[in-house]
Amino acid sequence: MGSWQKGMCSLEPSRGNFDYSCSSPPVTEVPLSSSVLVLTVAAELAVQRGDAKGPGTFLSGLIDTLWALRADDVQNLAKVSIE
Repeated sequence: MGSWQKGMCSLEPSRGNFDYSCSSPPVTEVPLSSSVLVLTVAAELAVQRGDAKGPGTFLSGLIDTLWALRADDVQNLAKVSIE
């Protein structure tokens, strides 16, 4: 039996057993302030959608907004100035 590989994971036969391993891609560090800014912009857009009636509907709207958010949305809607 041969080995199997898909994406970053592989399955190798080894003495009647199988060794399964996955390697993680390198983690890119994102400053916390950038993450907070993205979440803030997405939260404002989720509220503007108009379908949030409470915490449950807001959360689902926030998740949908985060999924559809683009970098240029954050650049255009962020209320930040750097001097």
